[in-house]
Amino acid sequence: MEFDVTTLHGRRADQRWNRMVVGDLFERLVWSSPDKDALVGWAGAYATDGFRRLTYRQADDAANRTAQALRAAGLTDGERVLLYCENSVEAVVTMFGIAKAGLVAVPVNPHLAPDVLEWVVEHVGVRFTVVDGEFGEQARKVFARAGLRVNVTIPIGGPIVAGSRDFAEWIAEQPADEPSGNRHADDVWSILFTSGTTLMPKASMATHTYSYMAGFSYAMSLTRGLDYEQDLTTCTFLPILYHCGHNSTILPTILAGGTDGARPSPRSGGAGRRRDDGEGHRRMGRVPGLGPAARHLWPRVRRRRPVLPHRGDVRLGIDESGHGARPGEGMRTAGEDA
Repeated sequence: MEFDVTTLHGRRADQRWNRMVVGDLFERLVWSSPDKDALVGWAGAYATDGFRRLTYRQADDAANRTAQALRAAGLTDGERVLLYCENSVEAVVTMFGIAKAGLVAVPVNPHLAPDVLEWVVEHVGVRFTVVDGEFGEQARKVFARAGLRVNVTIPIGGPIVAGSRDFAEWIAEQPADEPSGNRHADDVWSILFTSGTTLMPKASMATHTYSYMAGFSYAMSLTRGLDYEQDLTTCTFLPILYHCGHNSTILPTILAGGTDGARPSPRSGGAGRRRDDGEGHRRMGRVPGLGPAARHLWPRVRRRRPVLPHRGDVRLGIDESGHGARPGEGMRTAGEDA
């Protein structure tokens, strides 16, 4: 390890010990809270029991194995990895693994029309794909027209796509070592497709710096009123992968050293076919990320208080609406009146 104490201009913090990179967040928490829960999956938001609940050490190891598997597949810095998934612990781990590997995550809405999805895939030059089993068949048809295939399947809502690898088996054969290579905060690590004014989605590039700043900003709202930042425990009812929800829920929770609970997206057919057993997330203290499309779910969440113990009441601490976060008073009233 070298410390540069002479260069005053043009410095570049791109080594593991001094860089600001999304993929390093789990590792940072391993040093202080290795056995604390980092990711907890609600029923339907994990494919195998091994991903139902991950500590920071386990999440970091899984993300490292994912990064190693992507590199072993021949991907190089800056190449794009498509995530055709709804909310799941495996998908979140994959995003962190992509960032660790110096690649670019491209999460897309699996409910896009086939012609739009085909355009998206070709527009950003996707090289590798990770797909939920639920969407495997429709993905296979679209990818074939673009000269791609389904490389890895997260078997949620459907079987493993023929010719692809099961996610858990794919990463299990890789070492848990941190991937080598320099990363920098100004590197683009994700491309998000937003609604556009040209009839096609716009590809919005997010750097590590952007996601860090967004995460810190939301963390200040989400942790307001808590005794300690690491007490933050969140459960997300929004699509957190392809609607930039990871910047406003997952990242602030991890930056605070808290616990994030993944719940199947309300629009997911696979989630709709699964009854929640109440076991997926037992330590929910606040419920941020309850947007307008899912507000009807809040009364049901409140009724689940007996299986969600947390020093008293389960309450909506923050209502995330539009591009900001606000106190959840209105939602508490709505829940009580329902």
